[in-house]
Amino acid sequence: MNPTQAIDETIVDEFALEYASQDTNPDMCSVSAEIDGDEVEKSLRALRYWQGRQNEIDEHAHAEIERVKLWKQTQLETVEKRIAYHEAVARAFIVARGTKKETLINGTIKRRAGRDRVEIANADELQSWAIEAGKFEEVFKVKTTTTPDKNAIMRVIKEAGELPLGVDLVVGDESFSVDV
Repeated sequence: MNPTQAIDETIVDEFALEYASQDTNPDMCSVSAEIDGDEVEKSLRALRYWQGRQNEIDEHAHAEIERVKLWKQTQLETVEKRIAYHEAVARAFIVARGTKKETLINGTIKRRAGRDRVEIANADELQSWAIEAGKFEEVFKVKTTTTPDKNAIMRVIKEAGELPLGVDLVVGDESFSVDV
């Protein structure tokens, strides 16, 4: 613990004792002419301390999460190897039998041939080929989409001073921040 942190904790402890009976719900704090600069300074010191505690908790939790992820990964690697082995045994069995389906006491094994599918490696080359071969409409779907332009709508609202039908103007929430 560095000396600054010790001082901050002492100040925060004094602050906490002094204001322990007050409600800590931020919604309950009202703006008052009675709050002076010293009170705000105490709050800012306390805020710096609690934000530091929040960071410590986040860092500690992150370290624990990383350890758990590593444990999970090593456990799953072992399990996945065993699963792969037993699946290979089942596959070898059904292939040797030459059947598509085998129903056994502990489960059912099924085998089916893979299906052909198309993957588009380069859409531009495909489009060029389709145009040259005269098959563009045969191998391409042409879609037209219409979407509202929010920036253009905002310009219309500002210029005309009225809302178009089907449009609501939403006023954003006020933002507030404290840097300590």
